Amino acid sequence: MKQSRTTALILLLLPSIGCVCVLASAGTTGNLLENFGFEEGTGQTNATAWTMSIGGSFREDTNVFGYTDGPYPDGDYALKQFGGNADCFQTNLPVAERIEYELRGMFYHSSIEDIIANSEFSTRMFMHVEWFASDGRLLRHDYSSNHNGAAPSDVWTQIVLRAVAPRSADHATFHVETDSSLGGGAVFGDRFFFGPLNLLRNPSMEYGTGQTNILDWTRGPDTFRDTTNAFGYTDGPLPDGAYALKQFGAGSDLYQTNIPVQGGVAYTAAGQFYHSDIEDIIAKSALSTRMFLHVSWLDAECTPIEDSYSPNHNGLSPANVWSQIVLQAVSPSNACLVTFHVESDKDLGGGSVFGDDFYFAQQEAVPFIEPTGALLVVR
Repeated sequence: MKQSRTTALILLLLPSIGCVCVLASAGTTGNLLENFGFEEGTGQTNATAWTMSIGGSFREDTNVFGYTDGPYPDGDYALKQFGGNADCFQTNLPVAERIEYELRGMFYHSSIEDIIANSEFSTRMFMHVEWFASDGRLLRHDYSSNHNGAAPSDVWTQIVLRAVAPRSADHATFHVETDSSLGGGAVFGDRFFFGPLNLLRNPSMEYGTGQTNILDWTRGPDTFRDTTNAFGYTDGPLPDGAYALKQFGAGSDLYQTNIPVQGGVAYTAAGQFYHSDIEDIIAKSALSTRMFLHVSWLDAECTPIEDSYSPNHNGLSPANVWSQIVLQAVSPSNACLVTFHVESDKDLGGGSVFGDDFYFAQQEAVPFIEPTGALLVVR
């Protein structure tokens, strides 16, 4: 059966009143880069928070040195790189292992001034992240696609790289680099981003061994990690990989705790949900076995402040298709930590609900502009 999804209700909650607690942490979502648009600093080569290589990286004003497109995506300045082995980077960025991160930036080259060759071997600009352990060991490199002469000219093009931080990752270095096999010309970059996409580890239940071993999650009763086409699942491949969460009965719970958050900030929680009307059937009722998301907000002393709940996936939800449920909530002003739950309960007995692809992260604090060029995604 072909997979399909429906989008359920969105629940919006307002913050409570309390003291302000801002936690800067590897788990805090949003952009980890400072001065991501190169607006802070003085002079061509002064870019606050960035370390620039000598001779190949510059902070340039509008409409100079080959730039012909009008205002930059963000303010009056952008990064210009040319020649071989130019580098501009920020280091010691806090990260957490087994969490997915996103790198992105806007890129541009002119077809009129300071032109690069119409070739993939021309001056090319790309993003590069190095992952390090706490003792400074280099764990892995990840590289984005290139913006080069084969990319669209005279328009800003967004490039995106998504990568899961390796096991033992503690901090990272974010680079914007260029190299070339064919000389001449310049590429511009602006509005760079590096930050976690999802604060949950193992959000799709792919890691672990056996039905009840779900790495990074704490499992309550009647909670299992199940393969496809088993225990009432009839829809073919799961949304992500070979495993999903199965819950039934009253009081089932699966959770991750001590997730760092900021107070007074909007967060989104989401997940994919499914039940069958062929096998292991739940009653066609709002009171049947129901699975939902539950976010518990905690202060700096781990004292519960308040709880946010999503709508339920139950017998009134579409059967035999994956349905997404979304919870949007603004954290209490004194929130510092979260416990993220996937729970089920019931008033009518029998049947199971599946869940997969869970998500919890801060809604982006700085809106990202729509690119005028193509979107290039590398995984």
